[in-house]
Amino acid sequence: MKTVIYLDELLLTNFLAAAALLLGAGLLCARQCSGLRLMAGSAAAAAASLGILLPELPGPAAFLYKVFTCCAAVAAAYGVPGLRNFVQLCVWYLLLNLLLCGAVLLPGVQSANLCVYLPLSPGRLLLCCGAVLAVLRGVLFCFGRAGTRCFAAVLELEGAALSVQAFCD
Repeated sequence: MKTVIYLDELLLTNFLAAAALLLGAGLLCARQCSGLRLMAGSAAAAAASLGILLPELPGPAAFLYKVFTCCAAVAAAYGVPGLRNFVQLCVWYLLLNLLLCGAVLLPGVQSANLCVYLPLSPGRLLLCCGAVLAVLRGVLFCFGRAGTRCFAAVLELEGAALSVQAFCD
């Protein structure tokens, strides 16, 4: 049995899902991106979904393709804000992708080169993606967002005042 994949549906669905997942990764890393950069990252991720149409690559090559496309989408959306922050964004983006795949995994899934095609309507897939983002926002609302722990303070000693950065642990 052949599966028919409509490219417009594939690209639009992946574009919107990637936007939600990139925003989720940014929330977890306390990072923000502009709307234009978010669109660029989402477009990169949507283009990467075309990997499902490529001939099957060997496992290591498929893995490298996935890592490269993940990093490209994150770099397009957030730039490279230092190696540590960039790696954190990439890891969260990858984990959120895996969470979404696990949330909607059904019989009939097709995959090639670590790109997954789900036999779902775009509406249902995007609803699941929105649910993952809503759960993430709920967790951050309940447990707080990791923010900076440094704040401005003034030390006063014997009439002299000194402005410093204080660290709150």
